[in-house]
Amino acid sequence: MPTEPSYGEGRQSLVDAAIAVVAESGLRNLTYRSVARRAGVSHALVAHHFGSRDSLLVAAVERALERSLDEAPLEDSGGLERWGQALARSVATHPDLHAFQFEMALEARRNPEFQPHVERLYEAYRSATRRALRRHGIDDPAMAQIAFAALDGLVFQQVVLGHESWTRDGVRALRRLLAHVVGV
Repeated sequence: MPTEPSYGEGRQSLVDAAIAVVAESGLRNLTYRSVARRAGVSHALVAHHFGSRDSLLVAAVERALERSLDEAPLEDSGGLERWGQALARSVATHPDLHAFQFEMALEARRNPEFQPHVERLYEAYRSATRRALRRHGIDDPAMAQIAFAALDGLVFQQVVLGHESWTRDGVRALRRLLAHVVGV
């Protein structure tokens, strides 16, 4: 019989299990039972904590954003090079976290209920990119959008193809491009 996690850890472990299930098997395979199996608990506990699959997914999107920004914080004052290294390492260490976010972005096209949550996810990344660039003297929202789009693409390619060096090299090239265009 599965055992329940200690108080306070249950909900978070279920959310982390949902992220892993979606990343590994896709949204169509996300069920209370698959999350419970992954977390080592009963499926009734998943239903108790979330009440619906959509509520579980919304909580998972929030958790994924929190974990991603903790893993490779754009607020780090170590510069774009150092941040690029942290980003590539984060994707290599936690590919499921990033794969989950891309799965949810695609699902938002099919299920409008998720659109606001995915928009909030992307807005948090765009805002963090804007703040990071502002610290380097670039206060141009369009430039921040382009930089974020490049970073998002690099992360997607690393998730799909597994080439950590492409992300590191891409961030270095983005820095050079920004320096050339804006004079950073």
